[in-house]
Amino acid sequence: MGPPSRMRRGLIARWLKLRPPTCDVVVEHDLVVPMPDGSVLYADHYEPKGSGKFPTVLNRGRTWKQAPFSIVYLFIAQRFAERGYHVVLNDMRNASGDANGGWLIHEASDGKAVLDWISRQPWFDGNF
Repeated sequence: MGPPSRMRRGLIARWLKLRPPTCDVVVEHDLVVPMPDGSVLYADHYEPKGSGKFPTVLNRGRTWKQAPFSIVYLFIAQRFAERGYHVVLNDMRNASGDANGGWLIHEASDGKAVLDWISRQPWFDGNF
């Protein structure tokens, strides 16, 4: 990331009165999250790089490919991660026009499955 982008982020962070970033961030895109009925949802994981353990923030409804929400979700995920939080942006069914269908019908069981998936990840410290 170049200096203009870093400067822009700094200006926005000051405008929002955020504390300074403490971590670099690594992003993994399109992680497979299996659902109880055999369907698959996808997630992006924003991982803070630093020493210590970090709590996790989950956002159900990734839609990172669809503006204007994509800009907001990506901005928020990056800001949390660079301040010491794992961030998981997770798709909901049919969010990207996929064939899984069942939007809202399976939301409770899907949400639980995502939480279970996160709890099995090696980076999860037990705190949401």
